[in-house]
Amino acid sequence: MLEKLRNFLRKLFVVQDNSVVEIRPERSYEISVSEVLSNPVVRAALFRISQAVSSVPLVAYRGETPVAENTQVYKVVSQMASYLPTVVYDLYLFGNSIFLKQRVGERIVSLQHIRPQSVSFDSENRRFLIYAKEGTVEVSEKDVVWFKLVNPLDPEGCGLSIFASIAFNLRVISEIDMATTEFLQNGAIPLGIVKVSRGVDIEEIRRRQAQIEASVGRGRRYKWLAVSKDTDIETVDTSLKLGDLPTLRKTLREEVMAAFNVPPAVLGFYEYANYANSREQTKIFWRDTILPLLRLIENTINNQLMLDFGSDYWVGFDLTQVPYLRENISDVADALVRMVSAGIVTINEAREIIGKDEPVDWGNFWWSNISTVPIAKPKEDEEVKQFFRSEIDEEVY
Repeated sequence: MLEKLRNFLRKLFVVQDNSVVEIRPERSYEISVSEVLSNPVVRAALFRISQAVSSVPLVAYRGETPVAENTQVYKVVSQMASYLPTVVYDLYLFGNSIFLKQRVGERIVSLQHIRPQSVSFDSENRRFLIYAKEGTVEVSEKDVVWFKLVNPLDPEGCGLSIFASIAFNLRVISEIDMATTEFLQNGAIPLGIVKVSRGVDIEEIRRRQAQIEASVGRGRRYKWLAVSKDTDIETVDTSLKLGDLPTLRKTLREEVMAAFNVPPAVLGFYEYANYANSREQTKIFWRDTILPLLRLIENTINNQLMLDFGSDYWVGFDLTQVPYLRENISDVADALVRMVSAGIVTINEAREIIGKDEPVDWGNFWWSNISTVPIAKPKEDEEVKQFFRSEIDEEVY
C-alpha cells in the first residue's frame, strides 16, 4: 500500500531530490460532462449563475413601449426567457447554446432547443449541421439563435467552454479525494509501516494493531511501542507533504471559482467573509459576472431573433428588479449632501436624482452648511428678492 501511495503522489508532483518541485501537468485531461457536474463547486456555481440570470425579467419592446401579452412576439420572448437556465448551462459546459427557429411560412412561432453535442458549424459556408437519428439536417445561420462564448483561437467558429481551462483542476481534485479516502482516513498522515520477517495470520495482525493503538493512540502519543525481534518499523517518507493535499485541493477549488468568476461567499464559503463583505461579494458577482452575461444574451436575442419581427422590436433585461445593482440610498444621500453644499447641484436637482419629481420653492438656490441664507445669487434675480423680501431685511439682503 505504501508503494501504491508513493506512485499516486508521483503522478501529481514533479519530485527532485526527494522534494516537491511543482504539480505535474498532463498534456490532456479528458473529462465528461457527468464528471464535471459531480464536482460540488461546479454544480453550485452553475446553479447560482443560472438562478441569477433567470431571476431578471426579460422584457420585449416595440419602440419604447412593452409589447402586449397577446402578441406572438411576447409568446416567443417568454419561451426564450424560460430557456435562460438552459442557455447558462450550455454556455459554460459546451461554449455554445443553439435554438432552431420554428416557422410557419416566414413567421416565427416557437423555438426548439438543440443539444450542443448534436451540432457542428461549417464556418466556411456559414451553416449548421444537426445530427439526429433520422440523419443529418443542414440549416442556415439565419435559422438559429446562437449564443456562444468567444473562442480566441477561432472567433468566427464555435464557442469555447471554460472547462478547457479547468479540466486538469477537476481531475486532480477527484484524484485527491480518492487518495484521502483510500489512504488518509480523516486526513490523517501515516507515520510509519510495520514490517515483519514472516507471514502472519489475521489474528496476529489484529493483535499487533491493538498493541499499536494502545501505545500511540489518542492520549498516548509519546508512549513507547515494544516490538519483537522479527518486527521492524519503517517511517513513511513525508517529504511529499501528504498533509498539504487538503491545502492543494482548496487551491484548486479556488481556481475553479475564479474560472466561473464567482466569489466564495456566493457559494457558501465564509472562511474569509463576514456580513459586510459577503454583501459586497454578492454585488461584485452581479456586476462582474451576471451583468456581462445578461448583455451577451440580450445582444444575441436582439441581433438574431428580434430583427425577424421588425427593426423596431428589441428586448432588454429589467435591472431595476435587482436589489444588488441599486445604489445604497444612504451612500447616495451622503454624496448628494456634499454636492449640494459644494454648489455642484441644487436641492431640486438632488431631489430629481433620487426620484423626487416635485421641486420645492427653495430648491433652486445654493445654501451653505452653516447659515440658512443663500451664499450667491445674480443681482438681477428678482425672483430671489421677492422670495426673501417678507422675511429678510432688504439692506442685509
